[in-house]
Amino acid sequence: AEVQDAQTIVLTDNTGGSFFSVLELEGFQSGTTHNWLLGAATTATSAGFGGDPHNATDGVISAGCCSQLWHGSGANSALTIRLPLPKTLDQMNFYGRQGCCPERADDFPLQIFDSSGTEVFNQQVLNAGTSSAGGVPFNIQLGSLGAADAFPPMKLNLQNATATFDQGGGFEIATAIDGNLDFSNGWAIFGQQAQNQTAVFQTDSPISATELTIDLMHRSQFDAHKIQDFRLSVTSDPNPTATDGSINWTELTPSEAGTSDPNTDAIIDLVNNIVEVSGSSNDVPDNYQIVANGVFDDITGFRLEVFPGDNGTIGFPGSNGNIVLTEFMVTASNAPVPEPASIAIWSLLGLVLGGYGYVRVRRRK
Repeated sequence: AEVQDAQTIVLTDNTGGSFFSVLELEGFQSGTTHNWLLGAATTATSAGFGGDPHNATDGVISAGCCSQLWHGSGANSALTIRLPLPKTLDQMNFYGRQGCCPERADDFPLQIFDSSGTEVFNQQVLNAGTSSAGGVPFNIQLGSLGAADAFPPMKLNLQNATATFDQGGGFEIATAIDGNLDFSNGWAIFGQQAQNQTAVFQTDSPISATELTIDLMHRSQFDAHKIQDFRLSVTSDPNPTATDGSINWTELTPSEAGTSDPNTDAIIDLVNNIVEVSGSSNDVPDNYQIVANGVFDDITGFRLEVFPGDNGTIGFPGSNGNIVLTEFMVTASNAPVPEPASIAIWSLLGLVLGGYGYVRVRRRK
């Protein structure tokens, strides 16, 4: 069957050569086209010739070298990809280096670990590099295909982004929805990093769903430039970017929240619907992922509010307090809605476990 509770993926070179090149790795659940590995945090045992490991999950598939791929150097080089929340996967697409040297990825074990760190999949992958040298992905079957999702997740097209402030110079709010996951791209707020800020994103058409998955991707070269406290809301107003205060926003209550950096934690404040992220930064891009369940009808816009943390700035301690939100991504699906009794039980359990209205999301290693 498919691999459930998958959170960490590891590829290790087994060719005995000096280099290991990975252009892109994608992960899917049967019957869906949404790549759950897009923007996931990546680390590697080595990187050479400008081939940063984060290139392997940036969604860019081109023949360039080496800034578009991960270029591991040294025998047994390994690439690790970590998802902020576990997913069910049954297929992966591997893209090796195009042009020169595709054989550098022709022999590697693919390992998958669940949220507890237990290995749940291990397969030797052969000829993936050579087979994908022409730009056609090499498909890796993780097991028998699961049942196709009747309501598969769909990445929403967002537009008309507005913000209370951005620092300009290429760091405008529009860059947070342009699909560019480069280190130097994203929304930044230097000059007002000690003040509450708000960003609004409009959908290209009204969307109805019962489950929303929202990703806040931080891929800046400055690892502390990531958000500490934030809140998400939705609206069905036909003009969600209006600034006259007339928009009726509904705050989202996250059912899950996770971070891809193992050194950070997410805490959900159930009273104020605020997600608080804390921990340390260690040069690992951090993707926050939030899941909210409910009946969402004709959603036209999403609001992101960011707040200063205990250090008095929106960004993490250890920097100038700035943030770089590389990408704001929303995936919608129609997952089965729990029965009202189930919702009540889980809400009560969350409040009991949370004590004073807080739920700590367990760190997934």
